[in-house]
Amino acid sequence: MPPNFTGATVGLAAGAQTNDSSIDYAQEATYGVSPTDAYQALRFTGETLKGSTTRNRPDEINAIREAAQGVTTQISASGTISGALSSGTYDDLLAGVMGNDWTNGALTNGNMDKSYTFRKKLLGGFVHYRGTIINQVQIQMQQGSFATISVDLISAEELRSQTDIAKSVNPAPTGRVFNTVNNFLKLMVNGKVPGGCATSVSLTFARDGSGADYGNGSAAACGMRLGSYTATGSLELYFRSFDEWDAAKAELQGEIIIQTADNAGNGYEFKFLNALLTDPAININQKNATVKATFSIEGNPLEAGGTTVTITKLPVAATGGASGTTGG
Repeated sequence: MPPNFTGATVGLAAGAQTNDSSIDYAQEATYGVSPTDAYQALRFTGETLKGSTTRNRPDEINAIREAAQGVTTQISASGTISGALSSGTYDDLLAGVMGNDWTNGALTNGNMDKSYTFRKKLLGGFVHYRGTIINQVQIQMQQGSFATISVDLISAEELRSQTDIAKSVNPAPTGRVFNTVNNFLKLMVNGKVPGGCATSVSLTFARDGSGADYGNGSAAACGMRLGSYTATGSLELYFRSFDEWDAAKAELQGEIIIQTADNAGNGYEFKFLNALLTDPAININQKNATVKATFSIEGNPLEAGGTTVTITKLPVAATGGASGTTGG
């Protein structure tokens, strides 16, 4: 009789496997103090988080012509988490860059300070990124692909721990990823649907002038500045009308609305409340092609209210949010 082979083989992998890794996070009640209660697992497609060290040495003059001993003066960490956009997955991180909380299914930019601890699980242990701010969130909806999101982080420092400090970890949301076919619901510019189909829409929510502040006594940042909220973007359309070009040249300001949702109808309306199109480009660059027009989006605050962008969860009726348009 042949032998019966059972059980697993030990030592098969050359190193840590990406499928065994994870990223989770929690909002800090006090800046730089990692929470020990529940963390939230995050869906992602890749990440570039890493620590960095700044070292300096005095320009001492010596007879043997060698550089003086260096010393660490600053440490920090930063990187980008990339993912596929799905409903509810990145709500906390959107709130972080917008500087506000979700209220009745809606989020507007505000002046609320938020910092987080992110954890990367590797080899049974963790790498912590404490004192993290959300520096930028970019959403891309490109024809022929799924909707993507990238989140740029700035952290006070990178630390390794073999201890799981989390009381629990909430599972990541499981909603379907937004595609750019039937999940791209609406684009409106100044109250009108453009004549040409959109082939690319990009949204960028960022903190201009954000960064770490350092003081004596520690190489890690003693605090963060969140800078000023900015909202920008870009549009690419098939060129069927001069309407958007004329609006850009006239610096016409108004609402720009983008709606996207999964097959169950769960998604978002991104509304620039007082935006204008800039830098129009209509180029003829090859034969047998359809001409496209590209524009940049400049988000500006309302003159009366001082709000630049509102994000509303879809469907509106299910969340109690308020919106001027519905998916169509």
